Amino acid sequence: MYRSVLIEHYDTGFVLGGSSGQYISLSKTEINGHMLWRKYFGSNSGSVLLYAIYTAPDGGFIVAGKTNRFSELMQCFEPLYMKVSVCGELEWCKVIRTPNHANCSGVDVAVTPTGIIKGLASFPYYPDASRTLFTTISADGLDVRVDTMRNAGEQAFSAAIGLKIMTVSDSSVTFCMQSMHN
Repeated sequence: MYRSVLIEHYDTGFVLGGSSGQYISLSKTEINGHMLWRKYFGSNSGSVLLYAIYTAPDGGFIVAGKTNRFSELMQCFEPLYMKVSVCGELEWCKVIRTPNHANCSGVDVAVTPTGIIKGLASFPYYPDASRTLFTTISADGLDVRVDTMRNAGEQAFSAAIGLKIMTVSDSSVTFCMQSMHN
């Protein structure tokens, strides 16, 4: 596995997520570690990489990652957000399409108490300057809003080396990002 994430679930079991290139796998265990289910999400065309898993208010999971599945230049990754039910069934999946072959370097996600998803994605090599995308997705996955922030400085080659978004209240989030500039 290229990347793995482990979280404790509300029933004191665990959810283990990992990505191995073409697929993201999610495994749910009960309190003693016995596996309840394992699911795979992805396809044979393109790659998906896992970055974060959070428990949704309904007990399901919000998964954040990135994919090059829809990229014309297969090396350009775009943010990916999925809602998975408590039983491991995919409820919805959103890929945030980006113009000009921008390449996403990192993704994080926070979930409000009402189930609204707040996503954060870093694009260090956007064509004219590095950018951060803030994505808001309704709990049912139907409404998507994307806001773009141009990062400080005029350098087009700054890289986010760490990013985190957290829910502060039902309507706001806070985020931090550490960058380095070439």
